[in-house]
Amino acid sequence: MFRLTVLQGGREGERVGVASWPFVIGKESGADLRTDDRGVWPRHAVLDLDPERELPRIRRLGEGTVSLNHAAVRESVLRSGDRIALGGLVLEFGAAPVPLRRLERTDVLAWGLVGLGMLIELGLLLALLLLS
Repeated sequence: MFRLTVLQGGREGERVGVASWPFVIGKESGADLRTDDRGVWPRHAVLDLDPERELPRIRRLGEGTVSLNHAAVRESVLRSGDRIALGGLVLEFGAAPVPLRRLERTDVLAWGLVGLGMLIELGLLLALLLLS
């Protein structure tokens, strides 16, 4: 999963998860990241996967401008840390941290039983070696 961090604009400081493609950024009510910042069009840009390389990319939609790391682009593959400017909205693209799952009692019990089984097996193996 990826995320966009709003560096500048009305939602500054907010982190938005990008969990599905396509991911539309704009002013329209159906946009995945909706903003009212100046210079942003209703459907300004879209994040999707490059079909050839299966890497995340940004594509400009309509008349709006998209700057990636201070250079105007029509379409470009995205890398973690890239800065995207759409009018008055500035975003940082990156990978979202993957939450680690806590061990539950059943996990501890299961791994304990696996360890106990291995100890019993090792004991039986040693007993066979000593008896032969």
